[in-house]
Amino acid sequence: MKKELLAVEDGVIIKNGNVIFNGLNIHIYMDEIAGVICDDIQTQKYLNEFLKGELKLESGRAYLNEMRAASLEVQRFLSGQAALIDKKSKLIETITIEDNIFLFTDSSLFVNQHRYKEQFSALQNKFGISFPANQRLLDLSTKDRIVVELMKAFVEQKKLIVLDDLSEYLQKEEVEQIFSLLHRLQKLDMTFLVRIGFEDGHLQEINRVTAIKGNKTMAELNPATQDVPAFTKRLFFDENTVRLDWKKSKVSPKFKRETILRFEDVSTSYLEHISFSARKGTLLKIHCFDDLSCTQMVALLKGELKPVSGEILYQGASYKVRDVYSAIHQGVCFIEQSAYDSMLFHNMSIVENLSIPCNEKIKHFWLFPRYSDSIIKQLKSKFGKKTLKGSTKNLKSSLLQQTIYYKWLLYFPKVVVCINPFLDIDIYMREKTMEMIQMYLERGISVIVITTNVYTIHKFEGEVVRISKGKQLMQETEKES
Repeated sequence: MKKELLAVEDGVIIKNGNVIFNGLNIHIYMDEIAGVICDDIQTQKYLNEFLKGELKLESGRAYLNEMRAASLEVQRFLSGQAALIDKKSKLIETITIEDNIFLFTDSSLFVNQHRYKEQFSALQNKFGISFPANQRLLDLSTKDRIVVELMKAFVEQKKLIVLDDLSEYLQKEEVEQIFSLLHRLQKLDMTFLVRIGFEDGHLQEINRVTAIKGNKTMAELNPATQDVPAFTKRLFFDENTVRLDWKKSKVSPKFKRETILRFEDVSTSYLEHISFSARKGTLLKIHCFDDLSCTQMVALLKGELKPVSGEILYQGASYKVRDVYSAIHQGVCFIEQSAYDSMLFHNMSIVENLSIPCNEKIKHFWLFPRYSDSIIKQLKSKFGKKTLKGSTKNLKSSLLQQTIYYKWLLYFPKVVVCINPFLDIDIYMREKTMEMIQMYLERGISVIVITTNVYTIHKFEGEVVRISKGKQLMQETEKES
């Protein structure tokens, strides 16, 4: 019979005077891989804070090792015995892999280097992996960095390992390799809680899934006997949620599909002979299998990196931009990863945020209230007049996501580059994102999606450019799943 490591029943958690969980129920059994799915990205962030011991239970029942535990006891356990592994590295780049793993365990290892090497070799054997001798931390792939963090957690005898949605930042094969390792580590008395995506392809690896909607646990599901995606779709979506049917919403455009942006045999110090074209009102997907390829593609479009050879053409002429601001001025705009968090001024209203790029096109925009009034008139049916004039601080994340996309729709550029548009967002934000991209295409705006996430690629029809380790693979056309 499975033994519970941690249980919370009817939990209430408060942060800054606001109730963020009211009815949190979660059961984590020893030596299992548990899953959790949240309908809201902010809810997931609050849950991570609780699991790191940064937030405590205000009321409800809690159990550790099947024994009733006080709130403070649970908080101490989570802050000391739980480890969070996500897309942000917790490793120290200036020291070796071995130092990172053993730094806080046994100081004598720094004195006895022979023993130090022996323990690292034994640890690699236990994990069934092998790192090259003198491997530099900066040379590690994201997947290998996660492996090192798992090693570190094992050596530090952490009881609970919390992993963020692996499919957001790893390739499919890498996710499978990590899950294979987790199954191996289950036999070494390690327990895991993994955040899963709305359409996660690795549910067969999960023992049980906790579904959280808003601030309350709605169900505990068994992937072996229940259709988790179907259940969560019914649970999370309601009549107020946009459900976009990509095929049905297509229209026959009245504009010509001329080429707006073209890469002609472009090479950098890393990228090799990249060629593709983006046409008016069409979607081009660039799937990068590694982070550096993604970073350099974005840098080329922002003007932060110049080609070593080849040429980038924009509307038939050489694409010459100094930085992201000159790119925007020419009509190439960017929607960053986690845009709702990084691309808005939260001390300003929605209409003021929307007005910022318009000021670039209309002289003395801020001096004439009629321009702001025009924005309110256009969008009051989407947001409501009160919301448009109010602060963005307490708005739902899906509305913040919409604001970013409407900002560029009002500016009406030639090209919008979306960088990892489905990373670190919830299902409502995803639907709004798809709706807004469709709107761009209908208006004749070219959209380039640059992503490291294979699941993003399958969401849209369109041409796919695949780049692996700087080299372009076969270009193709894909349909959405």
